Amino acid sequence: MPTVFPYQPDWVRPAVATKRIFSSTSVSGATKARTKTETKRSFELKFSARDKTEFDAALAFHAARYPSPTFIYRDETVSPSVDIECRFTSDFSYVANMYNDYDYSFTCIEI
Repeated sequence: MPTVFPYQPDWVRPAVATKRIFSSTSVSGATKARTKTETKRSFELKFSARDKTEFDAALAFHAARYPSPTFIYRDETVSPSVDIECRFTSDFSYVANMYNDYDYSFTCIEI
């Protein structure tokens, strides 16, 4: 069972529903396409003004699981919360702010 990411992101959680497709256009101009995967949600999770303890733990969590194995993102914007199995799709970006707090972010896609 994958591990649950232990922190909740900021309330604004941009997401994109996407699927992998292949398309081609012939010389006559006709387009053909096919779907390679089912639609998946991709999340850009941002965490603002977090303390050093959380920052260090989140960085270690990402380092241990990027690019695999998978983890659980528990979406608490809905009630009851929903567990989504994901994998990281980006580096761990962060900014060190004054007073020893951090802003960090990453993207992940559901499996």
